[in-house]
Amino acid sequence: MPLTAITTLVGSIAMLGSWFYIGLRIKHLGGAVPSQVVYLHTFFLYMGIFFLFMFAPHLALKSDPSQFPFLMAWGYVIGHVFLYLAFLSVARVMFSLAPRLARHAKVMLAIGYIVAIILTILNFVTMVNGHRPQFDNDKSVTLFNAAPIVGAGIAIYAAVAIFPTAILIIINGIRNPSARTRSFLLGAGLFLLMAAGPLHDTARTWQLYTVADVVSMLSLMVLATGVAYRLTERIVPVAPIPVANPAPAGIR
Repeated sequence: MPLTAITTLVGSIAMLGSWFYIGLRIKHLGGAVPSQVVYLHTFFLYMGIFFLFMFAPHLALKSDPSQFPFLMAWGYVIGHVFLYLAFLSVARVMFSLAPRLARHAKVMLAIGYIVAIILTILNFVTMVNGHRPQFDNDKSVTLFNAAPIVGAGIAIYAAVAIFPTAILIIINGIRNPSARTRSFLLGAGLFLLMAAGPLHDTARTWQLYTVADVVSMLSLMVLATGVAYRLTERIVPVAPIPVANPAPAGIR
């Protein structure tokens, strides 16, 4: 089985398995879990569907290889719709951690949906009706051939949604020693995901695609571990560190 097919299949199984397991835990706890867990639970569902769409076209390599570029182009375009939804689920975690941003959540999420629609249209025009993916038989990897504007757009989209969230979660771990392990796992998983995803979309050599596949799998495993670890533990919103009021002039 091709390397890209293996990583996307394993990714789908891992993500849907994590979604199912965490769903059972949430049900067992009567829904008494932090909102961040609910958002990340949805994230795993969207990521699982994304990987399914990225895996399914590889089945054509056995039955009808000539159809692979067309099917992979559609799988890529449709799959990335769910990737954008997954990123927006992570953004919801960010809003739950930053009260000052929470009041603008609806507007910012609406902008996120609009940008996702624009990226999807660009993806369709440049890939389905343009330069389609190819399978490298010698290296056993799929070359997605995403247009530079699409690859850059996805990279920026991922960074805006994931980077601030990862920073806030790590800050939570630094300030709350009891939540340090979980926060660092979640933060590390998000950072790895932010690096691996865009690398897939901008890679132009089989070596980079292979690295992206490996890092992507690692990021999702770390992230799933972080979510499952102490499931009922809430990530505390980040508040400014209070500054001591200066003493009155007459007091020394």
